[in-house]
Amino acid sequence: MKHSNCIWLMVLTLLMPLQSLAASQWAKEAEVVAGGQVVADEDASNAQAVTRADAGIYTWWTLNAAELSHGRYAIYVRARSLDGQARSFSESVKIDGQLVDTLSATVDHRAYRWYRLGFFDFATGQTLLLADWSSPSLQVDKLIIEPIVSAAGADIAGGNLVADSGASTGQAIVRQTAGPYTWYVHSVSPPHGNYSVYVRARALGAATTFTQHVVVNGKTVAVKATEIGDSNYRWVRAADFEYTGSNLRLSDYSSPGLAVDRVALVQSKPKDETLSLYHLWYGNAHLAGIRTQQAEAVAGGSVFDDELADDARAVSRDSVGIYTWWTPTSSELIAGQRYTVDVRARSLDGAAHSFGMIVKSGATVLSNKSTSVAGSAYKWYSSTDSFVADGSPMTLSDWSDPGLAIDSIRLVRTSVDTQSDDYRRIGFFAQGNPSVPGISETAGRVSIVPVNAQTTYAYFRDRVSNDPNRLKLMVGTSTDGGLNFEVRTQPAIDSTVAFNVPGAGLIDQAYDPSVIRTGSGYQMVFEGLGPQTRVSSFLADSADGLTGWTVRGPVVKSDHAEGSASTPTLIAHADTGELHLQWVNVHEFSELTSRHQASLSHLKSWNPGAVWPQPAAVFTDTDYGRLPQGGAGSWDDKNFGAGSVLSEDGVYYLAHEGANYFGCGGDWALGMARNQEATLTDPSAWEKSALSPWMKAYNTGSCWISYPYLSKLNGRYYVYYQHPEIEWVPERQTNDIYRRRIVIGAE
Repeated sequence: MKHSNCIWLMVLTLLMPLQSLAASQWAKEAEVVAGGQVVADEDASNAQAVTRADAGIYTWWTLNAAELSHGRYAIYVRARSLDGQARSFSESVKIDGQLVDTLSATVDHRAYRWYRLGFFDFATGQTLLLADWSSPSLQVDKLIIEPIVSAAGADIAGGNLVADSGASTGQAIVRQTAGPYTWYVHSVSPPHGNYSVYVRARALGAATTFTQHVVVNGKTVAVKATEIGDSNYRWVRAADFEYTGSNLRLSDYSSPGLAVDRVALVQSKPKDETLSLYHLWYGNAHLAGIRTQQAEAVAGGSVFDDELADDARAVSRDSVGIYTWWTPTSSELIAGQRYTVDVRARSLDGAAHSFGMIVKSGATVLSNKSTSVAGSAYKWYSSTDSFVADGSPMTLSDWSDPGLAIDSIRLVRTSVDTQSDDYRRIGFFAQGNPSVPGISETAGRVSIVPVNAQTTYAYFRDRVSNDPNRLKLMVGTSTDGGLNFEVRTQPAIDSTVAFNVPGAGLIDQAYDPSVIRTGSGYQMVFEGLGPQTRVSSFLADSADGLTGWTVRGPVVKSDHAEGSASTPTLIAHADTGELHLQWVNVHEFSELTSRHQASLSHLKSWNPGAVWPQPAAVFTDTDYGRLPQGGAGSWDDKNFGAGSVLSEDGVYYLAHEGANYFGCGGDWALGMARNQEATLTDPSAWEKSALSPWMKAYNTGSCWISYPYLSKLNGRYYVYYQHPEIEWVPERQTNDIYRRRIVIGAE
C-alpha cells in the first residue's frame, strides 16, 4: 500500500505526547497463593514452586480495589512442564465473584519460561480473583500483573471523531478514505525490549484492513496488515516488534470502514529479576558498580540524530561550552567509595579536540581533567582521575571544545564495598584455614556451579608447586553465596606429574575449565597441553564434582602450530540436556581470535570409522562452526574470546571477552551475544548486542579484563571475571577475581 511522506506530514499537527509505560506491577510467588503442593525447586525464583499430580488449582490470588486500581492489565505466569509435554495453564478472572474471562497458555518446556496469558479489565467492582484450573505435571513459580498503558482514539486521532456508545470513551475514530486513524507517539522512551501493539476496533460494514506501522528513530521497523470483520469491538494484535531506540511512533495507514477505539502497547515479558539477562541485553539492567547516562538525557549541548551512537542520538556543540551536566542521585553513589568517569565520544571531523570533565562536590573540585578525543569512530575515554564520593551532592559536567559528538557517560566504582553483595572481590582460602590463601596466585578463569541453595562450587587454575610454568585445576566450595571458596587440597585435575590421556598421549597442563552439573554427575571441559600435544580442549567427568575426576580425551584438538582449541565452554540445552561445546581458536599467523561451536555428540562421532577417544576420532578442524566475527572497526573485530553461556526463558546468552587485537594487547572489554533455543545448534545464528561492550578495561595494552562467567545463584544473576581493579599499577599487577550482580532497573 502506498504511504507517501506527505501523508505523514499531514498528521503532524495531530501528534499528542503520551505517557510512558507504567512501571507498577503486582507480583506473587506461587507458593504464597498456593492451590497445589509446595515443593523445593532450585530453578524457581525463591527455590520453591507449586505442583499438582492431577488437574486442579495451582494458585488462588485475591486483590481488592484498594490494592489494585481499576484499569486494564496483562497477566504473566512463570511455569514449566515436568516432562516437557504440552500442558495447559488456564487462569480464571472473577470480579465480585462473577467470571469475566478465562486466559490460557500452553506450557511445553522443561525449563522455566514466562508466559503472557492475556489481558483483563478491572474497570468496575471491588474484588478481583485470579484462580486457575490447569493440567497436572506443571510447576508454577510466580505470577505478575502489570498495567497496560493505552490511548483512546479520541486523543490520538488521525481520522474523524464520532459518537459511539461501544467505545471506551463514548467516541471513536472513523475514516471515509484510506489513511491514518491513529498516531501514537511516546515522548518518553519506553524500556527496550519486545513489544506488541493492540488495537480495539470494529468493522462498520464489510471486513476491511487495519495496517499498523511501527517507526523507531525515524525508521520503519514493522508493518502488519490485519483484517477486521467483526461488527463488535474486539482487541486485535496489530504488530510485533523489538525496540532498542529512543523515539517510538505507532501509526496506521488503513482502509476506510472501521471504527477505532483504543491503541495499546504491551511488553512481551514482565520486568522481573528472573529475566535479568533479557533486561541486560536491552539495557534495562546494569552491573552493580557502573551507572550510565545517555548524553542527551543530561545534555548541555544540542541533541542530534547519529546512527553511530548507541541509541542513534548524541550531543554536539559548535562553540566552547558544556556538552553534559549530570547530578547523580544519592542511590548512585556510595560515600567513601572511589570512582572514575568515562565518556563515549568521537570527533566530528576526525581531528583531535579536548573534552574537559569537572567533578564537583558542592563547591569543592574533586577532579578536573582534559582528554584528547580524536578519530571519527566512537570510543570510551577515561575522562577523570580517580576520586572519592564524600556523601555530598555531586555534579559531573564538562567545559570542552566544539567539534565533538558525545554519546554517553558512565560512572564507574573502582573500589569495592565489602558490605555489598552486588560488587565483591572473590576470596580463595586454604582447606580448614580461612586466614591462609588457598591458591598461589590469580585464579584466572573461574567456573561457578550452584549445587544447592547453601553450596556453590568453583573450578579454577593454580600453579604446580614444583614447576611455576605449569598449571593444575583446583576446586573450591562456598557456603556464603559464592563469595569465598575453601580450596580443597587435592586438585580436581592434577598435572603435577604428566599423565596419559586416550587420543592425546601425555599432558602436563590443565587450566581454564567450564563445568556443568547434570543428572548423572558433573561434566568438565578444560584447556590442556602436553609435550607432543598443542593447546586442545579436553573432556572429563566426576560423580560428585569434587573427587574422582577422569579425563576422557580431547574433543577438539589443534594439530597446527599457529592455532589452538582453547578456553572451552560447555552449554546444556535447557530442555533436552544435550551438551554443546564452544571453544576459541587463537590463530597467530592471521592474528585473529575466533569463537566456534559444535555439539559434543558430533565432536565424538564425526568420523564413523573410529571410536572416540582414539586419535582418528578426535576433531581437528578448528575452523569448523565459527560464530560471526565482529565487523572491521568494531570493538572486538580481532578477538572474539573466552566466555560462558546461560539460558533464560528460551534464549541463550553468551558473555564474552573481546578486543581489537588478537592477543593480550589493544583495548579489552566484555560484551554479550545471544541465540534462540530453536537455532542453538547453528553457530552462525549467534547475534552480538549493539549495546556491547558493557564493561571495559581501565588500562590498554594487555588483557586486563577477561574470562567472564555468567552464574545464577539463589535467583540472582552475577558475572564473575578477572580484572586488576584495585589500585592497579604496572609494577604490581594482581589479576583478582571479581563479581558483579546484574541489577534490574534503568541505569
